[in-house]
Amino acid sequence: MTLLTKVEGLTSTTRLLAALSTGVSRTKSTLMQRRVVKSEQNFARDLRRQQEEAYTNSLNADRAREQAERRRREEEARAERLAKERQEQMNMLAAKREQWRLWKAEDLRRMGLVGMKSEIGKTARVGLRLISGERIVQMFPGDVALAEVYSFVECYELLFPKSAATSSAANTLRGAKAERDEEQVVTEAEQPEGYEHEFMFRLVVPYPRKVIDSGFTPVKHESGLWPSGSIVVEEIEEEDSDDDSEEED
Repeated sequence: MTLLTKVEGLTSTTRLLAALSTGVSRTKSTLMQRRVVKSEQNFARDLRRQQEEAYTNSLNADRAREQAERRRREEEARAERLAKERQEQMNMLAAKREQWRLWKAEDLRRMGLVGMKSEIGKTARVGLRLISGERIVQMFPGDVALAEVYSFVECYELLFPKSAATSSAANTLRGAKAERDEEQVVTEAEQPEGYEHEFMFRLVVPYPRKVIDSGFTPVKHESGLWPSGSIVVEEIEEEDSDDDSEEED
């Protein structure tokens, strides 16, 4: 606080106004300077505040970009890791599937299905139209499970190879040496552990349409096959598999 002027005692209005005017005139320049200084101080303070806010906003934006970039890299790495794991699982599943086919082909040979002769009352004569369009006739023992009929179709190309390339591919996947003659492929595959084979096709009696079960029912208990029958191999589409899963749920 600063005393600009002082009026003491009783005085007239004229003298009072004159004293006040003199005091204002004397201190006007000082007050103007004070206002300028105050304005400059306020401006500088506001400028610093704006600069600090801009710096803080810029810093926050940089941190947000860094976090977003880090999350993006983490998501990409995670997606790449999951894709790699899925691919490894698919490769492992494919290897086990092929190993199962090789093992099962040997098992079917040991069962005598290759070159099996017809015996009345003991075997079923089954005509098969494969997915490729090829038509074959195969004998199946009446006591064998329907799952073995599915297995026969699954392993048909291994049981009756048409070229040396089939044998070579089988040997590479099995990691064992094999020899092929005109009748069969000799392999040493073992049943893969922890693997449950899934057939990607269905066996269907055309008319009246009936899907043959792939379970353990004996062939002789399936009227569509015993004592003779004709079935078609139908490939299962992915949508069909999804619909089957929904029905099971």
